[in-house]
Amino acid sequence: MSDQSWVLRGIDPRARQQAEEEAARLGMSLADYLTDRVVKRAVLDQLSAAPEADQTQSASEDAAIFAPASESPESFAVRKRLKALERRLSTAVGSLDGAIHALDTSLFDITARVGDVEALAGDTAHALGQTQQEVNNAIAGLQIQLAVLEDNLGAQGQAQETRAAGLDRRIDGVEHIARGAERSAGVLADAHEALKHAVAEDFAAFTHETADRLNAGLAEVRAAADSAAQQADAAVGHLINELRGLRVSIERRLEESAEETRERMHAAFADAADRMAALADRVIDNERLIARTADQLRAQVANVEDRAQAALEETAHALRQADAALTADLTRASQEHYAALEAARSELAAQIGAVREDQLAQLARLKLVDVAVGNTVSSLGEVRVAAERSICEMREALDTRVNALGEMLEQRIAGVEEAACDALSRAGADWDQRFDTVASRLSRSEQHAEALQQRLATELDRIEASAFAALEKLRRDIGAGDAALAQRLESALDALRSELLEVRNRAMEETHLLREEHTGALARLTLLDTALTRLEGATITTNGRIEQLETAAASIDPALEQRLAQLEYAIANAETEQAFAIMRDDVAALAARVSALSADNWAADRIAELQRRLNEQGERTGELNESLQGVARMLNRVAAQSVETAQRAEERAHQLEVTLADLRLEALSNSDANHAAAAVEALKEQLAASELRHSHALDALRDKVETNDTTRAVQTLQDRMTAFELRHANALDTLRADIARFVSDNDRRLEALESNLGSTGTGDLAAAFESLRTRIEERVLGVELRSVRTLEQVVDTVALLEQRLLSAEQDKASQSA
Repeated sequence: MSDQSWVLRGIDPRARQQAEEEAARLGMSLADYLTDRVVKRAVLDQLSAAPEADQTQSASEDAAIFAPASESPESFAVRKRLKALERRLSTAVGSLDGAIHALDTSLFDITARVGDVEALAGDTAHALGQTQQEVNNAIAGLQIQLAVLEDNLGAQGQAQETRAAGLDRRIDGVEHIARGAERSAGVLADAHEALKHAVAEDFAAFTHETADRLNAGLAEVRAAADSAAQQADAAVGHLINELRGLRVSIERRLEESAEETRERMHAAFADAADRMAALADRVIDNERLIARTADQLRAQVANVEDRAQAALEETAHALRQADAALTADLTRASQEHYAALEAARSELAAQIGAVREDQLAQLARLKLVDVAVGNTVSSLGEVRVAAERSICEMREALDTRVNALGEMLEQRIAGVEEAACDALSRAGADWDQRFDTVASRLSRSEQHAEALQQRLATELDRIEASAFAALEKLRRDIGAGDAALAQRLESALDALRSELLEVRNRAMEETHLLREEHTGALARLTLLDTALTRLEGATITTNGRIEQLETAAASIDPALEQRLAQLEYAIANAETEQAFAIMRDDVAALAARVSALSADNWAADRIAELQRRLNEQGERTGELNESLQGVARMLNRVAAQSVETAQRAEERAHQLEVTLADLRLEALSNSDANHAAAAVEALKEQLAASELRHSHALDALRDKVETNDTTRAVQTLQDRMTAFELRHANALDTLRADIARFVSDNDRRLEALESNLGSTGTGDLAAAFESLRTRIEERVLGVELRSVRTLEQVVDTVALLEQRLLSAEQDKASQSA
């Protein structure tokens, strides 16, 4: 009740001031004070005697000058209760305004979360770009290393050509020496043909045999070198075939991985499209029925959890299979390389044994040559002794005949002996020198062969040590990588399982709470319907009673029409219209806020984007739970207000009946019946106005809620899903093109390497294989690190979303508290 309920025009200012001071002293408003005074006066007037009724009537008519109407205490009580009802309705409207404000706050919070998710998506795209840049840098480094390897192989081929040219020159020198020896043997045979033709022929035969043996030995050495070169070429071909097989297996695995990734992405896109279609259907169904939305959401949460668990298990199984296959391939490759090295080592040992046997045979042959030379010298001594004996016999035989020729013969024999001795000494010195030269050359060749053998042994040991060290390092690295990868995968899977379990438990709890709240909402709706039905019945009954009372009052009091006109004048007063205008403005502002909320396309788009991009069911469950809680709270308030309104209507009807009974008694006792008629009319009009405002507010709220623009939100959601699928398809095509380009470059470089190896020789295969293995290990380690980093980012994202959900729930709990 306000201070403007009384019109005090034409009243003495001093009396007005005294009334205001008295009201301030009592702690009341002026209107309440005047009403209290009038009510007390009316009660005193009623208790006065019947003769004083005429005076009370005149006093009431005089008081009508400054009061709105001379009303009975019951009419004032009814008016006060109506004012209280209006204040409660305004409080309910204020609470509805608070709920709308809370809904606005929730929308702003959702917008902030969408911004955070967008920032997270931008960070993820930046990380993917950095990863692609790292892959491109690694490919460029691999290309540079392949170019360096090609240069090294070319230099090694040139060195091998130089070594082959040196060996050819050495073999030509040996052949030239052999030909010189043959020519020297021929000259020596011609010089000594007059002395001993048989010795010359034997020596020539021996020389030819020695030359044939030397040629045969050189041919064997050349054949052994050719066989060794062929074996080396075979080993190189085997290594190249193994590398090709490894490349083919890697390409096949890459293709399988790309195909599997593409299938999973297509399946994920299809699943996402299905889920978005289901989400659109659920959004439409949610506007129609809340229970169906809750059931679909619970089914979708279970399906998503199962699919996520299955996808994680499949990914872990695929990673374990790839790891096992890579380990088996590397073990098999190491065993094959070790077997090839063992075979090469055994072949080299056999060749070295053959070279040693050839050297021993040559030493035996040299010893035979020494024995033959000694036999030749001894045969020459015997011939000398026989010649001396024959000469002595001839001297003894001819002493008697040719005494004059004795001295001549002796001189000639001495000259022949001296010439023979000189020739024999020169021939022996020449042969000794030649044999010394051959022996020195053979010793040098033996030393060179021993040095070559030592170098081969050293190289073999170094190659074996490097191969064993590389294989051991590869095994340790693979074992460490496997262990680290297995540990990281297990930790990531455990963390993801625990998080999924927590999300599932939270979703189940929230679903259970949602189900309970839905049940409570349905019960409240049932109560609300019952209360509205009762209110309508009570309103109908009240209207009937009021009509009966009006009829009875009109029959009792003929001046009822005049009092009704006065009441209409009071209702048409500016103050009453101002109060009604204020209430209408409040209702219009509430309707405008609801319409602005429903017509806010940007907020709807942001909500749709949030539903598309936040795949975590917990957050969507939380949002739905929040909205349902808000609806439940609103329904609770509406139900409580409806029940209170029904109860108040019943109480007002009962009070009206009592008041009308009192008024009828007062009318029967010739009391003022006009007060009862005015009170009845005012009560009727105020009840009608209150019910009309209540129905208008409910209809406006229902229209604003039902006219939500979901079609535009669904279309925006589908467009963004299409753009997301296109971006992922483009990323997959780019990745596939990069992989194809990388494979083609590797094929081209491997073919160039094979051509260089076929033209120049084996080269430093161990170093090339070591560098290739190192690069492959670096690539595999890089892929593992990126996979682990991606899993860690996914885990961090899930943890961040859960933290935000928990903080949002805590904020809601604190706000509700």
